[in-house]
Amino acid sequence: MILRYLLILSVVLVLRGGAFAQSQKSRAVEPTATPQEIDEPVGKQPFTKAKAKQPLTVAPKKEIPTGEGVVINEGETVEGFTISGGKATIHGRVKGDLHAKSSLVIIEKHGSVEGSLILEDSTLENHSESAVKVKGMESNTALAPAATADIARIEYSKEVAVEKENRPNWFAQQTSIWFLALLCGGLFAVTAPVVTRKVTYEVATEPVRCLIIGGITALVLSMIAVLNANLMHFSIRLLSLAWSPLGFGISVLLLGVVAFSWVCGLNHFGNFVALKMGRADSGALLGRILLGASTLFLVSLILGGTLSSLAVFALLIQGLLAILGMGATVITGFGREPNWLGSYLSQAPRFSGRF
Repeated sequence: MILRYLLILSVVLVLRGGAFAQSQKSRAVEPTATPQEIDEPVGKQPFTKAKAKQPLTVAPKKEIPTGEGVVINEGETVEGFTISGGKATIHGRVKGDLHAKSSLVIIEKHGSVEGSLILEDSTLENHSESAVKVKGMESNTALAPAATADIARIEYSKEVAVEKENRPNWFAQQTSIWFLALLCGGLFAVTAPVVTRKVTYEVATEPVRCLIIGGITALVLSMIAVLNANLMHFSIRLLSLAWSPLGFGISVLLLGVVAFSWVCGLNHFGNFVALKMGRADSGALLGRILLGASTLFLVSLILGGTLSSLAVFALLIQGLLAILGMGATVITGFGREPNWLGSYLSQAPRFSGRF
């Protein structure tokens, strides 16, 4: 009998112990990521200070997404990167080159760029205490007043500066000039071949006189063009509107004179080249014009391709030929007679000084 009561009691105790263990397990709290403070209720998250921002790590030659900015905090060190259409604020240190495209680069007092700044249509504000080496400064790259105020902190790397390739642009310009010569030469060869030959002959016979008269004429026409442009854009709108039709006609006339003079100069140069090649005959008018234009085209490509500063001489040759043709045009009165200017001046009334 006693054994039966002991067996029942032990079973009851085992069952109650299992239930108690289960309830304690359900009330247990998972351990927190941070240590619990003393007297802090279990299960409540403690108040912790914000963690320090991790240093920004930018992989070498990494490109920041277009339009986004980047901030290098003080004490941080990052690799060189590329930013486009954004803003880079540097308080820390950049190892390598920083390539900015249409962006704003601000180097604060303790900031530094160990490589070079490659600027493309970008603005630089240098507030740092160290020098900044700038590559690829283009004509449309602006330096903020903060940087220009202390130019000693801006170093330009001449030996490795990124420069735009001028040869393709120069080739396109010279090709356009050649096609313009073809257009103008064909126009005057068809509409005024006799006049063009007479003016060209005057250039060959009196080049010095044509150069002097042409220089004076070019100066007078430049003054007329400036005056005409000012009247067409005059501040008084009524006067500007009234002058515009006449001003447009004057502009077309001036362009016509310059184009005709240039074509005559090219014709003269073409005859000169043909003579050196053993062709003393007159030849086709348009052919000689194109011969002169093509020769100048090749000379311009050689000069501009060899050294960009020599390209100016090619343009001077074109201008010189236009002035020669302009002088011959005035002397002959647009091909009327060989010495039209002398005859006109001799027949002009003179002031005798008597009343």
